[in-house]
Amino acid sequence: MTKSDVGEIVQTTLAEGFEALVVKHQHCNATISLYGGQILQWHPSEHKPVLWLSDTAIYQKNKGIRGGIPVCWPWFSGTLPNAGAHGFARTATWQLKSADINSDCVEIVLTLAGNSENPHWPHSYSLTQTIILGKELSQRIDFTVEDETSHAMVPLSNAFHTYFSVSHTDNVTVPVLDNQRYDCKVTWQDGLVNPLKNVTGFIDRIYYQQTAATIVDHKWQRKITVEPLNTQQMVLWNPGKEKVGEFNDIHPNGETEYVCLEPANAFLSEIEVNKRYSIGQTIRVTAI
Repeated sequence: MTKSDVGEIVQTTLAEGFEALVVKHQHCNATISLYGGQILQWHPSEHKPVLWLSDTAIYQKNKGIRGGIPVCWPWFSGTLPNAGAHGFARTATWQLKSADINSDCVEIVLTLAGNSENPHWPHSYSLTQTIILGKELSQRIDFTVEDETSHAMVPLSNAFHTYFSVSHTDNVTVPVLDNQRYDCKVTWQDGLVNPLKNVTGFIDRIYYQQTAATIVDHKWQRKITVEPLNTQQMVLWNPGKEKVGEFNDIHPNGETEYVCLEPANAFLSEIEVNKRYSIGQTIRVTAI
């Protein structure tokens, strides 16, 4: 599809009706699903793969793909009553607008737009997702909600539900979250402060972290730093052995192979119609 001396982008089929872009570049390999506008793989040349994708991920319409970076928009988790989890952007087919290669990186731009096509979202919307893949991964979504007939303000929440690949959850810490305030969605208690020794077991926490957070993998001797753009919280999630049985798309012991650290606006907030907003994240990997 696009090729240069430093890399290429080719289109492939993941399953019937599921198209993807495969990136091969001198600094990384990557895969992006057009279904969900979802980065499934990012493998910098000097490191192990950074994103986790389940071996038993299900490619089925109206179902999210388990792994990579699902885009949760225009709602996250259960913030919109009776609407299901995580919005419709992760189960919609995005359009490829452009794909460019240079010596430093690959830049791919995807778009998604609609008009009152979801019963829980009776508004027109437009999203542009810019993905830059190289030694770093940068992801940004610019979006506008348009509604000339009713509301001047629209409730919205969002997140990048990123699955990070780790050696084992026992070996992983996130130092910036240790002894920091969080709301626990396991016990439904708010304002807790506790140590975070590792990420093993059923964890579902909303931390009030607006700046960068680093995952330290002591066995793989690497750090993964997540720098958010215009998000108010970081969500830390793993189902653990306590809850993994509820998922039919996580392969055996898969819950020990990843941790989700998610830049998020986890609670509904009112946004202005016809105004442009941006959210994003940059991911960097370094050796310890």
